[in-house]
Amino acid sequence: MADLEVVAAPTISRSTIEREWDILSPHRAEQIRQHKDLSFWSLMVPVITELMSGADLRYVLDIGCGTGELTQLMAAKCGRILGIDLSGVAVSYAHSFLMASRNASALHSAVEDLRAVEPNPIFSAAFANMVLMDIVDLGSGLRAISQSMLGRGVFVFSITHPVHWPVYRGYDKAAWYEYDREIIIRAPFKITNQQLGVCSTHVHRPISMYLNAFAEAGFGKVHLFEPVPPKTGDPNYDLAWTSPRYLFGATTREKRPGTELNARSLKKTWNVPGFGRHHFDAGQSGSA
Repeated sequence: MADLEVVAAPTISRSTIEREWDILSPHRAEQIRQHKDLSFWSLMVPVITELMSGADLRYVLDIGCGTGELTQLMAAKCGRILGIDLSGVAVSYAHSFLMASRNASALHSAVEDLRAVEPNPIFSAAFANMVLMDIVDLGSGLRAISQSMLGRGVFVFSITHPVHWPVYRGYDKAAWYEYDREIIIRAPFKITNQQLGVCSTHVHRPISMYLNAFAEAGFGKVHLFEPVPPKTGDPNYDLAWTSPRYLFGATTREKRPGTELNARSLKKTWNVPGFGRHHFDAGQSGSA
């Protein structure tokens, strides 16, 4: 499929997304472990690590752990960590990768099914790297995450930037595209120096839709960040960054309705070395 063949889909099932990632997972393991995915190493890892640094890391949930690389990196900082992923193939790679880590494990599960895996709030913190835009029912997914977490637990996430990603992938001018509408989009999966002949599906949503879903799921104020990576030395990658492609966020699981955010780790202005101060707060009250 050519790069221009980015299309809006009328609907998508969870099983279809699972099959897509079953196909993609061997490629992703290679791209990440061989350091071909520059955004993973130059942006995702340092920013997620920094945003999680002030959290209670006794028992951490990695939502959409993929083939386990970020799970393993975070395991060195955690008491225990559990990765879950919709793709059984991804989890099989993660199992193998995490064998040497005594405090890390991976489980084949959709985020919406978390209550069946663990019916009680147990996780002291959680993160979801490049996952929320792949969840078809965002509200259901965020409620499941919220219900699995202890009160005041920190939740960190990254997504494709709802404003800038459509421009980067070239579908912002498509007749079917509207920023303020939820749209299922199927596109060829690619990184800067490699395009696979495989498609993946994500759901475009405006930022306001994410913030409302967080509030309805019982999370507090969402702090949003728009970092750009430091120069990598690869001109194909470095010159393509004219705006932030990814949106990062940090919030806490509210203890009860109407309470204010109270996490010292989220009170500062984050300044990840090499990324600058790309930060704004989205004020809201969560409801449990």
